[in-house]
Amino acid sequence: MVQVKAVDAVKNETENKWVRGLLVYGFEKLSIDDIPFNDPNIDIRDIVKIKVVDFIKEMAEPSKGLFWYLVLYHWIVLGIIIFTR
Repeated sequence: MVQVKAVDAVKNETENKWVRGLLVYGFEKLSIDDIPFNDPNIDIRDIVKIKVVDFIKEMAEPSKGLFWYLVLYHWIVLGIIIFTR
């Protein structure tokens, strides 16, 4: 329920559609079960912001798998060309 309210607040508060889209996507993937909502001294906004930014950084990190598959593919093609001559 808190997550739905937070997503609605972000949709209404943010004017930039790219930032709004990223934050909504981050909130959908965010686990807020470990945040102590009943503690009055904790700033929930900062904790949620940190979790969303960390998740977006993790998702934005490129995978090197595609690069190595292309390198392997080129070596295989090169090997086939050399051995079929």
